[in-house]
Amino acid sequence: MFRFSLATLIALPIVVASFDLAVVHPVVATVLYFSLAAVLVLYGLTAKAAGTRLNVESRPGLVYGVGCLIACVVILLCVRTLQISSWRFREWSTQHRLKRTGYKIVLEEPTYGKNGQVISQGYRWER
Repeated sequence: MFRFSLATLIALPIVVASFDLAVVHPVVATVLYFSLAAVLVLYGLTAKAAGTRLNVESRPGLVYGVGCLIACVVILLCVRTLQISSWRFREWSTQHRLKRTGYKIVLEEPTYGKNGQVISQGYRWER
């Protein structure tokens, strides 16, 4: 039971931080947690192969830690997917409402940088 509570104390800040990291840099967070989970899985495989007493006793905590990291990755992917789908739905609903009321999209002239690259290209709605 001590290992379970210690693993919970270690994993809980990771889960809480993953929500914050998912909003700011979801791709970085996903790569970070996948790499941590891979390191822990590889450590678990080598611990089983070595068969030392310390490594064998720490296996339940290791499995729990990997499970928490995989759960963090799933949470990150769900948050990112919901952000993208929410943004797309908001764009679609705005365009649908404005087209229904008689507005048309008018593309604006692009803004060019020093080397000729397009910095921004926007649009506006006109009746």
